[in-house]
Amino acid sequence: MVHQTNVYAQSKLGPLHLRPHSVWNTWKDVTLEEMKAYIGVILNMAVNDRPGVFDYFSRDWLGAMPFFADVFCRSRFLQIHWMFHVAPLSVTKGPVRRASKVGNILTFIRSQCLLNFIPNKHIAIDESTIGFKGRVAFKMYNPQKPTKWGLRVYVLADCDTGYIATFEPYYGRETTQILTRPDFTIYM
Repeated sequence: MVHQTNVYAQSKLGPLHLRPHSVWNTWKDVTLEEMKAYIGVILNMAVNDRPGVFDYFSRDWLGAMPFFADVFCRSRFLQIHWMFHVAPLSVTKGPVRRASKVGNILTFIRSQCLLNFIPNKHIAIDESTIGFKGRVAFKMYNPQKPTKWGLRVYVLADCDTGYIATFEPYYGRETTQILTRPDFTIYM
């Protein structure tokens, strides 16, 4: 992640002629320590819900959250956030699978889920929605669900604990084609 973020930043900022007061004039390569801090801040943001990113770095006495400002200044956090990249540039250009940008991270998380817990004999296949309102082609909307906007994920969960043993994100028709069993005949 550190290497890919730095490569992506160099490819984006290298050809640009920056204005004198641009936030990118202070860009420096991300270090491993900064990347660990960035991931820690992102995880902490998930636990402490705020309306916008700027609210985490507010100096307002009533709404201040000192943790975030102690770890990063707002401009450095946003620099890393805007340049964050996990896949080589060659993978992210052209017509590719929708999961190609984050495929290596998903593979790692799946392996860790199976490594750290062995499900009991009672398991369930279920559909979950991860709340998300950002811009992505495979975002779903379901007015009947408590989480109306989000990313659909098929999960294999342990019935006793609810632990997710493995998962497969839904990317649209592409996922449906992967999951289809050709040996099953569909009757209508």
